[in-house]
Amino acid sequence: KDLQHEKNEDDPGTRYIIKIDEKEYETIHKLVEGKFILAMAGKNPTEFELKQFRTEDGVTNEVHVRPDEIIDLGHYGIEDFITKKIYVFFIGKKEYRTTHETLTVREILEQYAEVDPNNKLLGEKGENEGYVEYKDLDQKIDMKVIHHFTLFDEEPAGKS
Repeated sequence: KDLQHEKNEDDPGTRYIIKIDEKEYETIHKLVEGKFILAMAGKNPTEFELKQFRTEDGVTNEVHVRPDEIIDLGHYGIEDFITKKIYVFFIGKKEYRTTHETLTVREILEQYAEVDPNNKLLGEKGENEGYVEYKDLDQKIDMKVIHHFTLFDEEPAGKS
């Protein structure tokens, strides 16, 4: 069976209300995939990430929902989701994705490239600026444009 279109067989008249980005949507499907929820909101799963607010033991957490993940809308109450734009960037030839509109140089080096920021520099070819080196680890970089970063070794003469 195609779970994306499976109805609640116990009560075919049941309607499920979900909230996506604070807007309410209604469906007759009890079991839906993450990509179905994104489609309800008019969002493409290659461009947006889906998060669900799930409450366990009185604590609400924001949980990532994969596009192929099955969500049971039959739980008590209105299921609450948010979407986040995905920004793509490259380090060398490897593609990375983030939902953050800005990242610091340190975050890119440590969390994505997984290198020691004291030993590596981040750079990229700039528009009309030649080659840009990001030496300030706290500098914020706008991720809304696609970046093609390069890693290179910190020169010993540059260390203090």
